[in-house]
Amino acid sequence: MQFLLRASRALTIVLVLLATQLTPTLPSFTVDGAQSIVYQQPASTTPYVSAFQVQANLTDPAPFVIYPLNSKTAWVLTTNRGPFLSQIINFTVGAPPRMVLNTTADIGSIAVDRQGRVWFASNQGLGYDDPATAKAQNVTFPGEYSWFVTTDGLDRVWITLGSNKIAMYDPSTGRSATFAVPTPNAILQGITIAPDGTVWFAETGARKLGRLDLSELTIAEYTSPELVAPIQVAVDNTGTVWFTDHGNNEFGSLNPKTGVWREYPIGYCPGTTCSIGLPNAISLDGNGKVWFSEHLPGRIARLDPESDVLTEYTIPPPRGNNGLEYAYAWCARVGQYDSVWFTAFGYGEIGYVNSSVPVPFTISAPTELTVPKGLAAEFPLVISNQGQRTASVGVSTTRKDANLGKTPFLSGSYLPSVQLGIGTATVGMRVRASSDAPLGSRLVMVTVSDGQVSVSVPVKLKVVETYLPYFTIGTILAILLAGVILLIRRQPRKVPPISTSEDKSDLDLEGENRVKAALTEQSRAREKL
Repeated sequence: MQFLLRASRALTIVLVLLATQLTPTLPSFTVDGAQSIVYQQPASTTPYVSAFQVQANLTDPAPFVIYPLNSKTAWVLTTNRGPFLSQIINFTVGAPPRMVLNTTADIGSIAVDRQGRVWFASNQGLGYDDPATAKAQNVTFPGEYSWFVTTDGLDRVWITLGSNKIAMYDPSTGRSATFAVPTPNAILQGITIAPDGTVWFAETGARKLGRLDLSELTIAEYTSPELVAPIQVAVDNTGTVWFTDHGNNEFGSLNPKTGVWREYPIGYCPGTTCSIGLPNAISLDGNGKVWFSEHLPGRIARLDPESDVLTEYTIPPPRGNNGLEYAYAWCARVGQYDSVWFTAFGYGEIGYVNSSVPVPFTISAPTELTVPKGLAAEFPLVISNQGQRTASVGVSTTRKDANLGKTPFLSGSYLPSVQLGIGTATVGMRVRASSDAPLGSRLVMVTVSDGQVSVSVPVKLKVVETYLPYFTIGTILAILLAGVILLIRRQPRKVPPISTSEDKSDLDLEGENRVKAALTEQSRAREKL
């Protein structure tokens, strides 16, 4: 279970780093190519993904965070956590990479402002590198552990601090401000600026999302019973807040106006990697589609909020990968022309998804199903395909319903090899609820994958009580009662015994004597008259 150990390390890295008190000494910087780095370009490709090796040896700093500048150039943060070593690299497709920063500070996030300065959050506070002047320095919050950083339209820099505060730094004035979060020990993580200027952030330890309203200088917090460890956030033009939950295999949205939460599991894949999932970075493209990284499955995912179709692109392993089993996709960020850049530190790769390449198959399934506890519901999955391909088909549930290590509350069909020709095919699918499955509605994902790209659609599944046993008992009792009634009604009636011929003659003689006596009595009466 080596991958579980690695997953555990990835899952707890946020908590450990924020909880660890580090000696606040100034980091050492080396600027502009102070260390030679070996790159191989490209390391692997699919029709949808191009990946580049940026880690020559497993002991070298691994790619961790990426910030694209345009369709071919990105800033890359590489890190090594034992001992701490961070590098910021300028990477351009087709050109030699250039390291601009080499430091013993533990950098966790980078962002680029409109002037081209690369801002970084580290265990030493906030700093920046200016490629134009080859100057790098810490500017504020010394000794503060900062994790995530972003910039707003005024080039002000916003960060989340380990001291449970949101911080702002204005480079134009040198002024800074901090805002304390109401919930203690919230473990603040991802931060973003919404289109309306509000500041949204994830409270991983508190299982909440937070919003800082700059007009009123107030912080509001939002929570859902299903949240485990929300880690990063993005806000679309409608004000809907999208988030990833790094404590399970879910991502979702919050409508702060209505208070409605919607949470999706990621698409299916064999084994437990998709049941654990650990979605991480999240951002929006120019068409409002939601992109995020799936840490353990090693996929970059895109949700279309209008159709609810989820498309997941698998990061290919490098050629001659020397047994590297998991990509560990950590960061994903939308760049120019909607190319989506990512880091995969398990493979030592960075790369991008070309979202303009069409996926050659689509799927559809019922939008809602009801399944009684202890029973299964069957449904058709329709696949429209171009060309010939072999695909796998499966059903993904939330981590809660997967009930890892025990009998799953919900489980679905898995067909590892379905031969698809040109045209439309219908595949019979099934979802089963255990006898102890929690009641209520939730989403499951129905997934078709050809190994390079997966397409999923959500199905709203409602688990209800099973009334069949009660119905059966009632039916049996009714049948028994009806049988008793029929038995009673069919009891033979008592019939008087039929007289014999001797008895009959005696009866006739007695009658005749009575008649004679009556006639004699009448005759006597007449004589008296």
